Amino acid sequence: MIEQNERVTALYQHFLAIAHTSMADMPLNHSNITVETIGFRVVHDNTDANVNEPRALLGVLITPWAMNLVWLPTVYQALTQPVGAMVHHEFGDMAFDFIQAFDEALGAYQTCSLESPLESVLDQEQARWVALGVMSHLSQAMANPAKHAGTATRHPTTTVQHTPSALLAPTARPSLSRRRLLTGR
Repeated sequence: MIEQNERVTALYQHFLAIAHTSMADMPLNHSNITVETIGFRVVHDNTDANVNEPRALLGVLITPWAMNLVWLPTVYQALTQPVGAMVHHEFGDMAFDFIQAFDEALGAYQTCSLESPLESVLDQEQARWVALGVMSHLSQAMANPAKHAGTATRHPTTTVQHTPSALLAPTARPSLSRRRLLTGR
């Protein structure tokens, strides 16, 4: 794990502002949840030309309306693909489809919905616990040398499909439901 840095702080501040403005009175907001960033860590580029080059920060963003895994480049990047495009990332034996996003202050970044809206989370403490569990599973998967961490390929489609149980399932293991991953049951 890494300490909060400028990029993660900017992400937090951006979503805190959204929580207090455009999302403030939305009925899907969970009253016991606030904006928080959890477990952000550096993901290195393991291509032959850039071995161990810091590529992105990966962690969980908790908001009152959703919990997302976030891929945040280590430096500001202009938008190179359309907002809404899907980008596939592999972390060890786990694979996720992220959705391309952009903000003028943050630059390009990607999100993968873990839960939206937050119906199964009771409070901030449980949300933190779930986020730390997700990051623990990802850390274990990234320790697997069988695949390069952070490998990315762009999907040609911009269709968004929210299937967290499929996204969270390790590719070489039996299916792991979202509920089982998040609660351990």
